[in-house]
Amino acid sequence: MYRAENLGMKEAKTALEAVLEEAAKEPAQPVAVAIVDKAGELIYLVRMDGANSFNRIMAIRKAA
Repeated sequence: MYRAENLGMKEAKTALEAVLEEAAKEPAQPVAVAIVDKAGELIYLVRMDGANSFNRIMAIRKAA
């Protein structure tokens, strides 16, 4: 039987921290980060200071 692991909150947080660390190198380019599980359910959504609602919407769409 096929068994697929699901992304957990701990792994999602680790990924989120890595992305934000990299994004902090370009503070003039604020980002929004969305992390979803294999079913496309949102686990984390973070918007850096200065990122607008378009950044948030696109992050969710790209992640899903």
